[in-house]
Amino acid sequence: MAMEFQPILPACGAEVTGVDLAAADAALMAEILDAFHAYGLLVFRDQTLAPADEVAFARAFPHGPGRPIYTEHTFPDFPEVQLLGNAEKEGKPIALLNKLGIEWHTDGTSRELPCVATQLYCIEAPEKGGETLFASGYTAYELLSDAMKARIDGMKVRYNYKNIVNKVNAASGNAMHERAVKTWDDVVHPLVRTHPATGRKALWVTPAEMVTIDGMDPEESAEFIEELMAPGLADEYVYSHAYRPGDMVVWDNRCMFHSTTPYTFHGQTRLLHRVALNGNEVPA
Repeated sequence: MAMEFQPILPACGAEVTGVDLAAADAALMAEILDAFHAYGLLVFRDQTLAPADEVAFARAFPHGPGRPIYTEHTFPDFPEVQLLGNAEKEGKPIALLNKLGIEWHTDGTSRELPCVATQLYCIEAPEKGGETLFASGYTAYELLSDAMKARIDGMKVRYNYKNIVNKVNAASGNAMHERAVKTWDDVVHPLVRTHPATGRKALWVTPAEMVTIDGMDPEESAEFIEELMAPGLADEYVYSHAYRPGDMVVWDNRCMFHSTTPYTFHGQTRLLHRVALNGNEVPA
């Protein structure tokens, strides 16, 4: 059976059939990488993957050296794989639970070398709730007026990872021990990012990690970013992914926004494996 791609939205995303990721060879992964660049978001259903398979899949996408910055709720033999959700063992949490609710972002904006691909592999899913939302940064940029595009091209945004750590801790009651106590340096990145593979421009920002837009105060920065993002986050441009066990979802952080959803699945289990390797390029 040949690999096929069914578009999810006109702006982004495709569901992929006819592929067993555990048996994917280099030629097949090259096709997947081309589709990753074309669609920004790929959804593979009915996969059966061990942690080693998940790491191998992640390493097929552009990435840099070193282990990821997260250290909590990972596998000892596979520290790249982090457990997310509300799963417990013997009454104790075994995964990181984020209760922030709607929080649009792109992974890694507060890193000097942001991660390129993020993947989530579903182990267990609630009957309802726990979805992840996706929207295109390309679309968010293209919907802006020419005057606004001219205004924001060249703008710089200052980030600090501590901002999001504090917000997640406050919402979720998670200690996030090492990251909670560490001091993080500010990082400055462009507000508009040009994708190195496609050449297209995308709005590229994470409000919850932002300190300021250079030249604005924090309140003005937050209001301006909300205004910029709003058109591209209209319902018609958003895909809500409801997980099923065996789903592998991977997206391109250079051109995609995503968001958690409110924690509404109390009494049901959600467990995902997340891999987000270090990046390999400074955004431009």
